[in-house]
Amino acid sequence: MQNFHNRCTLPASTSQVIAAITTEEYLLYRYEDPDLHHLHIEISQNDAQGFACCVTRSGSTHKLPGFVRSVLGDAITMVQSQTWQGRESPVHGTLRIHLEGLPGQVEFELKLSDVDERTSVLEAEGQVEVRIPLLGGRLEKLLLSKASEAFEKSMEAIRAYVESHCV
Repeated sequence: MQNFHNRCTLPASTSQVIAAITTEEYLLYRYEDPDLHHLHIEISQNDAQGFACCVTRSGSTHKLPGFVRSVLGDAITMVQSQTWQGRESPVHGTLRIHLEGLPGQVEFELKLSDVDERTSVLEAEGQVEVRIPLLGGRLEKLLLSKASEAFEKSMEAIRAYVESHCV
């Protein structure tokens, strides 16, 4: 098991960030990618109490190392479930990613809180676990690296989206 912790300052209040990132428009903005074969977004809750969605993405494994392709084959499907509780600071959330065909998952606890009326901080803490003898540790390290890259990409997307829609 590999642990993950990251934090990022965002240029808007918690309520502005949550209002922006809990829309289908933002999710499409964040996850549409020409390398994907399939993208499906299902929002099951979007109200004053919180937000819940499932994002399913399928794509090729051609950019991944050979040892990963030997486990997953030529294609990968990621099923990501995300929740946020409430709309005002602090807002707590969860993010879980399951890679079909790979025993284990990526799990994060999220916290978005105000620094002041125009700035918030998003913190993510979690773990990556792959339950495959011999290859599990190598896969966990790779997934941890990919999770860090994805967190940074998400923060860039949130910043850009919030700046163009809220600030």
